[in-house]
Amino acid sequence: MSAGNGSLGNGSGDDSGCSVATRPQPTPWWALAGALGLAVARLRRRER
Repeated sequence: MSAGNGSLGNGSGDDSGCSVATRPQPTPWWALAGALGLAVARLRRRER
């Protein structure tokens, strides 16, 4: 993962630090990839 892992979108491209509280940001790509990976893993476990 990149910087900002474990926080809600913090560090997803800029170094402002608390940008999440000031303006809403789109979901970081690594958050989307992580959620997608978990969903795929769960589906594969159910099929087996």
